[in-house]
Amino acid sequence: MNSNPVSSTTPLILVVDDDRTMRILLRQAMEKDGYRVIEAVNGQQALEAYTQFHPDLVLLDALMPVMDGFTCCGQLQALSRSKHAPILIITALEDQESVDRAFRAGASDFVTKPIHWAVLRQRVRRLLHQTQLYKQLARSNRELQTKINELHQAQKALQESRERYALIAQSAHDGLWDWNIRSNNIYYSPRWKSMLGYEEKEVGNTLAEWFDRIHAEDKAQFQGKLSAHLAGLTNHFETEYRLLRQDGSYGWMLCRGLAVRDSEGKPYRMAGSQTDITQNKAAEAKLLHDAFHDGLTGLPNRLWFMEQLEKAIHQTKQDPKSQFALLFLDLDRFKVVNDSLGHAMGDRLLLEIATRLKACLPSNSTLSRLGGDEFTILLENCDALRVRQIAEQIHRELSTPFNLKGNEVFCTASIGIALSHSGYEHSEDVLRDADMTMYRAKAMGKARSEVFEPAIHSQAIARMQLEIDLRRALEHKEFMVVYQPIVSLNSGRVAGFEALIRWQHPQRGWVSPVEFIPVAEETGSIVPIGWWILEQVCQQLRTWQQHSVVDSRLTVNVNLSGKQLTQPDLAREVKQILHKTGLSPSSLKLEITESVLMDNVDAAVIILQQLKTLGIQLAIDDFGTGYSSLSYLHRLPIDTLKIDRSFVNDIDCDPEKIEMIRTIVSMAWNLGINVVAEGVETKKQMYQLQALRCDYGQGYFFSRPADAEAAKTLQYFEIRGSRSSRRSKQHMPTRHIDLMETRHVDLLENSSQHATKTFSLPDLVDLGGHGLTDRR
Repeated sequence: MNSNPVSSTTPLILVVDDDRTMRILLRQAMEKDGYRVIEAVNGQQALEAYTQFHPDLVLLDALMPVMDGFTCCGQLQALSRSKHAPILIITALEDQESVDRAFRAGASDFVTKPIHWAVLRQRVRRLLHQTQLYKQLARSNRELQTKINELHQAQKALQESRERYALIAQSAHDGLWDWNIRSNNIYYSPRWKSMLGYEEKEVGNTLAEWFDRIHAEDKAQFQGKLSAHLAGLTNHFETEYRLLRQDGSYGWMLCRGLAVRDSEGKPYRMAGSQTDITQNKAAEAKLLHDAFHDGLTGLPNRLWFMEQLEKAIHQTKQDPKSQFALLFLDLDRFKVVNDSLGHAMGDRLLLEIATRLKACLPSNSTLSRLGGDEFTILLENCDALRVRQIAEQIHRELSTPFNLKGNEVFCTASIGIALSHSGYEHSEDVLRDADMTMYRAKAMGKARSEVFEPAIHSQAIARMQLEIDLRRALEHKEFMVVYQPIVSLNSGRVAGFEALIRWQHPQRGWVSPVEFIPVAEETGSIVPIGWWILEQVCQQLRTWQQHSVVDSRLTVNVNLSGKQLTQPDLAREVKQILHKTGLSPSSLKLEITESVLMDNVDAAVIILQQLKTLGIQLAIDDFGTGYSSLSYLHRLPIDTLKIDRSFVNDIDCDPEKIEMIRTIVSMAWNLGINVVAEGVETKKQMYQLQALRCDYGQGYFFSRPADAEAAKTLQYFEIRGSRSSRRSKQHMPTRHIDLMETRHVDLLENSSQHATKTFSLPDLVDLGGHGLTDRR
C-alpha cells in the first residue's frame, strides 16, 4: 500500500488491483488528471486503506485473490454508511449476472477490460463531481436530521437547502429533485425541467411528471433500483436510463439520490441530481461501432465477422440442416489502381465494390471487409447451388467497369468458397480454407470461384513445408547447377550454355524447378539463390577457361529473376561476383523474361544500361509471351531474343506460328539482335528454324541439361543436319550421336532418384538419325 504527497484538498482515489502493471497504469492515468492516489493489492488492504485515508473514490478490480472485488465492495459499503465514497468496479466480466452482482454489492459504476482510458477518466470525473454534490446534500440532510424536532428550524433549513440545491444545479448544469415521500410531492429544479425542453411552469410536482416519461425498456431497472434503496438495501440510488423530451426524442440521464430516514429507518424524504449523459452515450456507442466496423466502407470488420461465423458454426451443430457458406474475395487488380491512380481513387473503388457486393447478396447474409482489398461474405441457410449462383452474380457485377472521376477501371475478384458441410469446429478454420481456395482461384487464372476441397489444405501444408525446406536448402548445399547447350543452327556447334538450377532434397530426392522456383519467387528466397547460381556459374566457366577445355568465345546464360532485377544494388553485386571469380564480363549473358521487363519498361531500361556498362551481354527470355511493343525493343540494350517454346512446339502444324517466328527473326536481324529458339525437340523443327534463318536453337533435340563435367565436352560435337555439317560431310567422316539418348541422369524427370553417375561423351550412343557430330 502506498500513496503520493499531494495537497490534501485534491481528491484522493484508492486503486485496488492485484496486478501491479494495472495499478501502475491506473495511477498514471489518475495522477495525470491531478488526483492523489493510494494503492492496495487485495481486498483486505483496501478495507484498511479505506478506514485510514477516507478516499473520495475507489477503483476496484473485480477478480482478486484473498477477497474478490464484489465482497470487498460490500464491506466497503458497510464502512461507508456515514461517509459516502463511490466505488467503480473494473472487470473483464460482461455477463448480466456479473453486472447485477456488482450493483447489488453497492458499486456506483463499472468499466470493462480492456480499459478505454478516455471513458474511465470521464466516469471518474463524473463520479467525483456527483460525490461533491452528494456530500453537500448529505451535509444538509444531517443538519435537518439533528433539528427534526424543531419545526421552524427544520423548515428554514429545508429552504436553505433548496436554495443551495438551486445554486449547485446552476453551476453544475445538473438537475436537482427533492421528493417528499409522505406527501408524494416532488420538487424539480429549473435545470431538471430545461434538460427535457420545458419551461419552469410546464412541469408539475407529481411523480407522474417524471416516471411517465421513462422509456418502457428502462422502467423495470429504474423501479428496481429505487425500491432497493428505499428498502435500505443500498447506500444510495444511482441509475442510467432514457427520459422522454418535449420534442419526442429520448435523452440518456444519470440519476443519483439519497433517502432520509426517521428514527425507525423509514424513508420520508429523498433528494438527488440528474445529469444529461446523452453525448457520453453517443460517444460510447460510436466507440463500440468503430470497434466492430471498417472505417472506410462502414462494413463489419474481421472481429464482428468472426463472431457471426462462430454463431453460424454453433447453429449448424445444433441443426445440421442449417448450412452456411463463406466466400473469401480478393480483388485481382486493386494494386494497379492504387499505384496508378492513388490511394484516394483506391478508396473510392473499394466503396463502389462494397455497394455492388451488397446488391448481390440476400438479406440474411453478412458482408465484411477484412482489410486492404479483401472482403468476406457469410451466407446462411444457403445450399451449394445457390452459393455458386451468388458467386457468379458477383463476377458478373464486378465485370462492368467502374468510373472513377472519368477513369474507366476494371477490377475483378478471385473467390474462395468454404461450405459448412466440411464439419467445422472453429471460425478460423473456415476462414483459412476459404482463403487458401481464393489463392487457388487466383493461380488458375483469376476472376473465378473455387470451392474448397481437403486436398487444398494438404497442398497448403506441403507448400509451407517446401518454403521451410527451401530456405535452408542453400545453407545445406542441396542445389546444383546444370547446363543446357545453345547450338548454332548455322555451324552446328555449341555456342554457349544456359545455366539451370536443380534441387536434390534430402528426403524427396530431385525436386522439379517447376515446383520450387515459383515458391522461391514469392517468398523472396530467389534473390540469395540467384546470387549463388551466378557465382557458381562464373566460377565454373572461369575454371573451364583456365584449363582450356572450352572455346574462349563460349558464353553461359544465367536467368535473372524479377525480384533480383528490382534490387537497388544489382549492378554492384554482379560486378563484385565477376571480380571475385575473375570472369570476363563478355563471357556472361543475363536472361530476363519479357513479362518482367514489360512491368516497368522505363525502370528496366535504366537497370539494363547499368549492366550493359559492365560489358555483360543481355537476353530477353520467353519472347513473344509478354506482348511487348517493337518500340520497347529498340529502347532496350539487348543482344539476344529467345523465342518462347510455345511458338516452336506448334511450328509443324501452325502456319501462323511460322509467320510470327519469321517476323521476330526479321525484326531481330534489322536491330542487330541474335535469335535463339527454345524448346527444339525434333529434327523437323530444327530444319524449319534453319529455313527461317534463326541463329540458334536450344532444347531436348540437342541435349537435356547436363552437369558441369558432361557439359564441358559437348562443345566438341556438331549437329548433323546443320549447314556446316552438310558442307563438311564429303570432306570428313562424322560420328553421329543423339544427346536425347545420353545416359546422363535426367534431373528433371527422374526427380525421385539421386544422380549417382555422369557419363562422359564416349558413352553416348550413335543413333545416326540426328544429333551432334564429334568435330575434335
